[in-house]
Amino acid sequence: MNPGMKPYLQPAFAVCAIVLAVAALGMDISLKATRAFLVKEPIDLRKSLDLLEVDRLAPYSKIGQERLDARMEEELGTSSYLILELEDQEAASESPTRFCRLFITYYSKADRVPHVPEECYLGSGFLPAGSQSLELRLSMDNRMRDLSVRCLHFERSGYMSMRASEKISVLYFFRVNGHYADDRNEARTILGGNIFGKHSFFSKVEWSFYGKTGTTTVQADTDQIKAASEALICRLLPLLERQHWPDWETVNTKQDKRQEGDVQP
Repeated sequence: MNPGMKPYLQPAFAVCAIVLAVAALGMDISLKATRAFLVKEPIDLRKSLDLLEVDRLAPYSKIGQERLDARMEEELGTSSYLILELEDQEAASESPTRFCRLFITYYSKADRVPHVPEECYLGSGFLPAGSQSLELRLSMDNRMRDLSVRCLHFERSGYMSMRASEKISVLYFFRVNGHYADDRNEARTILGGNIFGKHSFFSKVEWSFYGKTGTTTVQADTDQIKAASEALICRLLPLLERQHWPDWETVNTKQDKRQEGDVQP
């Protein structure tokens, strides 16, 4: 007998091997019995974000659109995104909320929640200058809806930017598996709680307002930001919910029927 085989013929090794095999089989049976999915399957947008009906955001109109280079897109972790520069055609020329930068990302196979502004803006030389939750009151479909969003404030010194000191406020929220969240931890909690779902997705909607007076960029105060955000998001949200994001209730209804054998996969 090969001496190297002796350890594998010991009773202790045989018992361990049997225990591991039974445990693996038991886990597989348990996962199937409880309908738990540890590895999620991707779920696509109903319609590409590039096809967003921007004209329905009026009085906001598109004045620019950006695409990232390959390296930055890889860092972003998705090719499903939309970056727009908008202008409120009804705002006064000196309004600090006349212009808006809108950045929407979508992840069809969500296993993490990367790229929040708290980190991205630090990489651009900005320093945090406070944050808060804003409760937006949105007039949609002849009724009022509340949406909590995160509002971050940043500053960058003239030394770092080689010009006058800058201030900027950035707002964002997540759409996660049919729910809304206003920070990354809450989004992660929603994703982690979906152990029985075959799919998971999340999308981040991020925006910031600014104005221009000559060559100077003008920043809005919190009240102005809140009012402008309500005007923008009450137009944007119905488009995303009805035309772009997956219908979470329908997705899960179809999944339940497939598992029960009522619908062929």
